[in-house]
Amino acid sequence: METLKRSEQKLEDTWNLEIIYKNLEEYNKDFQKVKNLLDKIQIYQGHILDSSNSLYECLSLDTEIDLLLERLRNYTQRKYDEDISNTSSQNLKGRYSNLSNEFSNITSFIVPELLEKDYKVIEKYISENPKLKRFELDLKKVFRYKEHTLAKNEEMILSELSQCLDYSDKIAKIIRNSEMQFGKIKDENGNEVQLTNQNYNLFIRSKNRQVRHDAFMEMYNTYSKYKNTLATCLEGNVAAISKINKIEKYPNSRYAALYKTRVSEEIYDNLIEIVNKRIDVLHKYYNLKKGALNLDELNLYDIFLNISTTIDKKYTFNEAKEILLDVVKIFGDEYLEKVKQILNNRYIDVYPNENKRSGAYSSFGYDTPPYILLNYQETYADVLTLIHEIGHAMHTIESREHNDYLDYRYKIFLAEVASTVNETLFNYYMLEHTTNNIEKQYIISEMLDKFKKTFFNQTMYAEFEQLIYNSYENGLVLTSKYLSDKYLELNRKYYGNSVNVNEEIKYEWARIPHLYYNFYVYKYATGISAAYYIVNRIRNKEKTAIEDYLKFLRVGDTLDPLEALKLTGADMTGGDVINTAIDMFDNLIDECKVLRKNN
Repeated sequence: METLKRSEQKLEDTWNLEIIYKNLEEYNKDFQKVKNLLDKIQIYQGHILDSSNSLYECLSLDTEIDLLLERLRNYTQRKYDEDISNTSSQNLKGRYSNLSNEFSNITSFIVPELLEKDYKVIEKYISENPKLKRFELDLKKVFRYKEHTLAKNEEMILSELSQCLDYSDKIAKIIRNSEMQFGKIKDENGNEVQLTNQNYNLFIRSKNRQVRHDAFMEMYNTYSKYKNTLATCLEGNVAAISKINKIEKYPNSRYAALYKTRVSEEIYDNLIEIVNKRIDVLHKYYNLKKGALNLDELNLYDIFLNISTTIDKKYTFNEAKEILLDVVKIFGDEYLEKVKQILNNRYIDVYPNENKRSGAYSSFGYDTPPYILLNYQETYADVLTLIHEIGHAMHTIESREHNDYLDYRYKIFLAEVASTVNETLFNYYMLEHTTNNIEKQYIISEMLDKFKKTFFNQTMYAEFEQLIYNSYENGLVLTSKYLSDKYLELNRKYYGNSVNVNEEIKYEWARIPHLYYNFYVYKYATGISAAYYIVNRIRNKEKTAIEDYLKFLRVGDTLDPLEALKLTGADMTGGDVINTAIDMFDNLIDECKVLRKNN
C-alpha cells in the first residue's frame, strides 16, 4: 500500500481534532486561561488549610487547570503524531511541555501543605463544607503518602530536579536509536542491506534461516560493543530511583513502585513463583515449535517464526469494522452503539502517511474523544490492532461516563486488560469462523507467540529487574559483566533444554527500554492473565461473566486495582488467575498438535 502525504489522505480516514479546538485561536484561549489560573492558584500557597473554603477553592482550581491541560495535551499530541515533521506541531508541543512543567512546579506546594496536618482536619472541613465531598477519595489517596512526603522546600527541589533524574534513560535511548550503528547482512535475495533496530524485526522472522542467524548475531554483537556505556546508563537509572525512594522513606524500590500503584508485593512474588513452577509448559511450547519447523536444534533466532504459513489474506478497513462489531456484540447493544460512535465520528486516524508516528494507541480524554491512532495496512495483525485499541477506548468511555474527572483514569496495572480481552475474543472468533486447517494453525501460533512474549518474557524481565534492584540496594555494582551473566542464567532457565540458548542473548538486557520504567514489566504478565481469566468465563458462558466485566470497565480509579479486578471474578491474590492463563496456553498447544496431525 502506497504511503501518502498527510494532505493526500481522505478526510474520513483521519481523526477530527476540531472536536477539541476548531482552530489555533481557540487553543490559545485555553492556553492563556491556564496561565491566568496558575497566577491565581499561587495565592493559596501557605493558606490552603486556612479554612474549608480555601481548601475547596484551591483543589477546584487545581482540578480545573488539570482538566484544561488534559484537553490541550490531547490536541497537541494528536497534531504532533499525525506528522512529526510539521514545525508548527513541534512548536505547539514545546509550548505545551513548558506549560505543563510550570503547572507541576507551581502546584508542588499542595500535597506537602495538606500532609502537614492530620487527616482529622480534612474530615472536619468536609463535614463543614459538603462541596469538598467531591475531593474526599482523592484526599484519602494523598494521605496514603504522608510518611513518604517531604517538606515543602524539599518537594519543590525534587520537582525541579525531576527532569534531570531521567537522563540515563534519555542517553540510553539516544545510543540505541541513533548513535548505535549496525553492520550489513544479506537478505533473502542475497542483497546486502543495512541492519537497523526497525528492520531487525522483519529479518528475525525471515523464512531463510541464514538471514535470521546473521541478523541475530549482528544485533547482539553490536550491542556487546556498547555494553559498558549501557550498563552505566541502567545503573544510573536504578541509582536515581533507589536514592529517591530512600529519601522518601520506602524500604526498597520494588515496595515503593507497587505501593504507588496500590498493589501488594504478593502479586509480584506469586507471578514469579507460579511461572517458575510451571516453566515446563513453556518448554512444551518450544518443543512444538521445534517439531513444526522441522529443526534438529531450535536456536533463539528461530523462535519468532510462526509454525504455519503466513496468512496472506487482506482485510479492508470496512471488513475489519464488520468483524469488530461482530466480535464485541457479545457485550450488548449499549456497548455496541458506543463502538459505532467511535467508528463513525472520525475518532480514528486510520492509514500511514509520511512522517506519521509509527505503531498504534488509544488516548485518554475526559471531555475529548478517546482518539485512536492506527497505521492500518490490511493484514490480520492490523485487524487485531484495531480491536485491541477499541478495547482501550471503550474502557476509557465507560470509566469517564461513570466517574468524576478525578477518578476516571484507571491505574496502569489495569490498562491492558480490556484491550487483551478484545483481541483474545477476536482470535477465538476467527478460529471459529474458518475451516482452513493452515489458517487455524497460524492463528493459534500467533496467540501462543503473543502469550509467550507478553506473559513469559515479561515475567523473566520482571525477575531480572527485581534482581538488579536488590543487588544495587545491597551494595553491588551493576557492571556489564554482572548484568550479562545474570541475564544469561535467566534465559537458560526459561528456555530450558528445548532451545539452544545462544550466548549472545546475554546482551539483550541492553535493548529493553522498559527496564528504565521502574517495575513496569510485570503488569503485562498480570494483565494478560486477568484478560484470559475473563475470556475463559465468557467463553464458558458463566451467568454473570459479561455483567461482571462491564462493572469492571466502569469502576475507574474508585477502587484499588486488585479490588477492581475482583469485580470480574479475577482474584489476583491467589494462583487461580495465573494458572488459568497458563492452562489456556497449554490447551492451545495441544489443539495445535491435533491440527498438525490432521494436516
